[in-house]
Amino acid sequence: MSQYAHLSVADPEFAEASAHLPKSDPTDDVTEMRRRFDSMVKWGHENNKLLSTPTSELRVEEHKMPVDGGEITAKCMISTPTGGSAGPFPLFVNYHGGGYVVGGLSTDEPWLRQICVEQQVSVVDVDYRLGPEFPWPYSHEDSYAALKWRITFSFMQIYPKGSSSAERPPVVASQQV
Repeated sequence: MSQYAHLSVADPEFAEASAHLPKSDPTDDVTEMRRRFDSMVKWGHENNKLLSTPTSELRVEEHKMPVDGGEITAKCMISTPTGGSAGPFPLFVNYHGGGYVVGGLSTDEPWLRQICVEQQVSVVDVDYRLGPEFPWPYSHEDSYAALKWRITFSFMQIYPKGSSSAERPPVVASQQV
C-alpha cells in the first residue's frame, strides 16, 4: 500500500484554497445551503486570477422565457470583438451545476464571459428552476425549453453543456430537439 501513500496527501494548491472556505456544520435548510454555496462561488470568483474578461468585448442580455407553470431567465452573452468577425458565432448553452438545488446565473458567469470573448462564441446561461420547490422533472423541462428557444435563432453550431448534476439536462434536451 505504501506505493499509493502519495494519493492521501492533498495537493498544495487545493489545501491552500480549501483552508479559506468557510467551515460550517451540515444543514438541511435549503436557504442556508444556497447562501453557503453562493458565498463559496463568490469567493472562488474573487480569488481566481485567471478569470478576467474585458467587458467591452461582449454584450450581456437577460431574457425571460415562459415555461410550463412559470418562467425562467437566460443570460445571453454575445461576443463583440473589436475589429473581428461580426459572427454568426457558435452557440454554447450552459446549465449550471448544484445538484438541482443550489446555483444560478452567477455560478459560472466569469468563465462563461471569458470563453465568450476568447473563443468568440455566443453563450446562453440557463437558470432552470431549483428543487425542492420545483422537483424533477422541472429542471429537465426548463433545459429543453431553453434549448428549443435558442434554436429558433440562427447559429453556426450549438453546444449544450452542463456542470456536475446538470450534465444530464442538455443531453436529454438535445435528444428531444
